[in-house]
Amino acid sequence: MTKGRRWELNMKRLLIVLLCICICGMPMSAYAKESIKSSSAAKRSNTENELHGVWIATVKHIDYPTIPTTNAKTLRNEIDRQVSDCKEMGFNTIFLQVRPNCDAIYPSALFPWSAYLTGNQGVAPDGGFDPLAHWIKTAHAKGMELHAWINPYRITSDGEKEWNAVSAKSPAKLHPEWVIQYTDGNYYFNPAIPEVRQLIEAGIMEIVNQYEVDGIHMDDYFYPGKDFPDEAYYAANNQQNFTSIADWRRNNVTTLVQEINQQVHAAKSDIQWGISPSGVWENKSANALGSDTQGGNPSYSKLYADTRLWATEGWIDYIAPQIYWNIGHEKADYAILLDWWTTTLAGSQTKLYIGLADYKAYQATETSVWYGGTELKKQMQMNADNGVVDGEIHFRYKLISEDTVLRKLITNKYKTLS
Repeated sequence: MTKGRRWELNMKRLLIVLLCICICGMPMSAYAKESIKSSSAAKRSNTENELHGVWIATVKHIDYPTIPTTNAKTLRNEIDRQVSDCKEMGFNTIFLQVRPNCDAIYPSALFPWSAYLTGNQGVAPDGGFDPLAHWIKTAHAKGMELHAWINPYRITSDGEKEWNAVSAKSPAKLHPEWVIQYTDGNYYFNPAIPEVRQLIEAGIMEIVNQYEVDGIHMDDYFYPGKDFPDEAYYAANNQQNFTSIADWRRNNVTTLVQEINQQVHAAKSDIQWGISPSGVWENKSANALGSDTQGGNPSYSKLYADTRLWATEGWIDYIAPQIYWNIGHEKADYAILLDWWTTTLAGSQTKLYIGLADYKAYQATETSVWYGGTELKKQMQMNADNGVVDGEIHFRYKLISEDTVLRKLITNKYKTLS
């Protein structure tokens, strides 16, 4: 649906509602209020209040910190530098990975300090330094939002080696019955276990209640794959009588999403709760509602995350699909996916942000369509012309900061709009 068409439909609906109010003298209904809200959103300029976000990853310290350390001054100075750098490039929102695995880069009563932060899991920075508090304070001082990004189920990213170094106080070690080792060698919480869901929710609420974050952000790490070894648990715990393990798994994740939505907004109504899934919900060949794509690691059938349902039902405030393919891609065309998400969210109050693959443009060779930032520039312009997209998030900070071409492209684009 084009911007003009969506605006026209919303305006017609708004005029009908206002006419009914004038004729009947009745108070405005909830439906009417939502109509006006939708129309206002549709008419909003693309350059006004648009989200220009960047992901800052802490897993394996690929963005922050550069080198794991307990030195508070070093950790603090790097936060100051990175926030200032993001501001200089025109970003207005930082998505900071605060729980890369079953850990934390802030003092938590539930999770041990991250080894990616200090070098050893469970070891705190010197002098009681709280990195998350400083990230928030520094970002807000620059007029930027900060969203706390978590990975819900992942416990390790480096297999057995990392598992052996997990703190004895970690909930993963305290409750081994909650843990499953996947075929990739890594360890994950079993999403079907109610206590796991409660742990994840408690961890989120710990952040919401103790920090002035602007949002809670979850990425695409749900079930790691189809061969997740939970068949025995499914057989013993399918009380709702799902006819397939796939539907059962999707329900497990959906329940978590719904409960997070309820708890977060009950605590703070203005906080943003969103998810950044795979750019492909499902291929049309497998589901008539899906996109005209092939492959793309569909979230619905491979990760058991019904992201389309969450967005259309309003169980998340925004969705940021990671459309990490180029325009004209043979199996997953960026343009086709952008149109699919735009059409899917038509009429929904869920905001649409687009996750962009800056990492593919990072130092790309001349033979790549991503070379020279050309592809990324086209995608950013396509988002701006779309009329429904509310913003975009770039993956990831360090690569953009280090690449002269990417840095210039983004700075020129966002600084002009700010």
